[in-house]
Amino acid sequence: MNSLEYEQWWQLHLRVAMGETLSSAEQPVYQAGLLQLEQEEKDPLSANLLKQLLPLRQRIDELNTQHHQLVLENGKLDKKIKKLEKAYQTLTGYQLLK
Repeated sequence: MNSLEYEQWWQLHLRVAMGETLSSAEQPVYQAGLLQLEQEEKDPLSANLLKQLLPLRQRIDELNTQHHQLVLENGKLDKKIKKLEKAYQTLTGYQLLK
């Protein structure tokens, strides 16, 4: 629940606490907010953890993409090294030390 939603819910809550009856449109909004707040009280870390997980998941995806690109580049460089080593051996008759 963001701050605007909480503020709206809180106004409804104050009215309920003072004994007012909410309209049929307000009642489900109030009940949903109450349920959400009760759930957050039971598991206060879950809401914060979920907010933190999305950016972390995005970062993991970015790093996986970067890793894949580096693996491809590494393969290309290995092929180039082998080609250059073969050319060196052909030109000099010597094999490079491994």
